[in-house]
Amino acid sequence: MKFGKLKQTSSILLTLLTASLVYKATAAVDGVLSSSSNGSSDVTFALGVSGVIVDLRDFSFGTWSGAGEFRDNDDLCIGTTGTAEYIIRADGQGAGNDFILTSGANEINYRVFWNDTIGTAGNFELTSGVQTTNMTNPPNTFNWLGGLSYECVGDRDANVEIVIDESELQSAQIGAYIGTLTLTMVPQ
Repeated sequence: MKFGKLKQTSSILLTLLTASLVYKATAAVDGVLSSSSNGSSDVTFALGVSGVIVDLRDFSFGTWSGAGEFRDNDDLCIGTTGTAEYIIRADGQGAGNDFILTSGANEINYRVFWNDTIGTAGNFELTSGVQTTNMTNPPNTFNWLGGLSYECVGDRDANVEIVIDESELQSAQIGAYIGTLTLTMVPQ
């Protein structure tokens, strides 16, 4: 059975924690009337960490040959401010955030793998809708290019891989399948 073009459109959910300024007015001490006066005030500041995923591309598998699986991966860049730890979560467009591609009412399941370094050696499978904690990666910085565009300053440092198993392809109906994978990275 042959299929039309399989395309996995990837989108990114950017999670950005903003900076905040906290001022404690009750801790201030006024000066006294004299030839010189000293007052004091506590000033506190909390800066949240920010993060962005950049250099992610769309996955287009083309036409299935009738044998084997589809497998493709992408090295990307994770940029953060002030931390090397992060949480990653992957969501598909199916019920319960399942990883599915659709062609009309027909569906094909796919699998997603993550690596906190480039390449696929040592990657692990993500469960849809489930956060994977305790990820670490050197904190790349990023430049804002305007609007919602950023560029990574440094090398690509993570990898996402998509696999469509042969058994899924063999049992699927003919059609052009498409879906959206949303990756959410939250710096810790």
